[in-house]
Amino acid sequence: MNVSELLMNIENEFNQHKQTIIKGLTLEQGIQICKELEEYTDNEHSFVIELWTDGSFTISQKDFFSMGNLSGRDKLILSTDG
Repeated sequence: MNVSELLMNIENEFNQHKQTIIKGLTLEQGIQICKELEEYTDNEHSFVIELWTDGSFTISQKDFFSMGNLSGRDKLILSTDG
């Protein structure tokens, strides 16, 4: 099992957002994880990084909530510490 498969199959969610925190990841590793997630989903989904001023970041699946009133909202996949 690779990292992208692990992240997509983790069932620890709140309001359909993953509650996964990985400490010590670099931005470069985050970018690589986004690429791996896109490959894992056969490029059917886009994943983005949101970088915070303290050096932490989140990875989200773009436009996951595309039904009803939640249209255009992203699903949190991963958070890091700063």
